[in-house]
Amino acid sequence: MKNSRYSLLIIVFVISLLFGFNCNTGTELSNSGSMDSELTESDLNSGTLNFFMTASGATGSAIVSKSEISLKEEIRSLIVTITELEVHRISDGDAGWKALPLSGYSFDLIELDRLIWADLLSSTNPEKGEYNKIRLNLLKAIVTTESGTYDVEVPGDKIKINLPFSVHEDGTTEVTISVDPKSSLKSTGNKDNPKYFLNPVLKVSTIIED
Repeated sequence: MKNSRYSLLIIVFVISLLFGFNCNTGTELSNSGSMDSELTESDLNSGTLNFFMTASGATGSAIVSKSEISLKEEIRSLIVTITELEVHRISDGDAGWKALPLSGYSFDLIELDRLIWADLLSSTNPEKGEYNKIRLNLLKAIVTTESGTYDVEVPGDKIKINLPFSVHEDGTTEVTISVDPKSSLKSTGNKDNPKYFLNPVLKVSTIIED
C-alpha cells in the first residue's frame, strides 16, 4: 500500500512539472508575438509631415472692387474654412493622392498676418518617399469689414499647388502655405449691396526637410 501511494505521488509531481513548463512556454510565445505586431512596416517606413497656414500682405489692406466704384473697405477679418488636405505621392509602390488628417480647420488670415504667426494645419506620419503636389478643399470664407460681416463666394474646385518635396524615414518635413488676402479677396457692387468672392493667391513660403 505504501509503495502504491509513493508511486502515485511521483506521477502527480511529474505531471505538475510538465504542465507548468508548457504554460510558461506558451506565455513567452504570446508576449513575443505581441511585440512583433506593434513593429509594423508602416512604422519603419514613415516620417513626420507638418503643414502650416499663414498670411502675408494683409495688414492695412483694402478690398478692391472690380466695378468702377471702389469700396475701399478695411478688412477686419477674413476667416477661411478648409475641410480637406491631400498630397500626391509619386514614388514607386503606393503612389497617388493621400488624404491627411487636419489639425485645424478655420483660420483668420488677417490675424495670422498681424501676429506674424503660422497655425498648424496638419501633422501626420505618411509613408516616406517623393511627393509633387498638394490640394486643398476650401469650404467657405467669411469677411468682416467696417460696414458688416458677409459670406464670401469660394472656388468650387479644389485648389491645387505643384510642390515637390520629400518625406524621409524618421525625418521631419515642414511646409508653410501663405495666403495673400489683399490679392485674393475681390468685391463687386457697392456698400449697400456688396458681394465678395475669393480667388486664393497661395504660395509656399518655406519647405524644411530633415
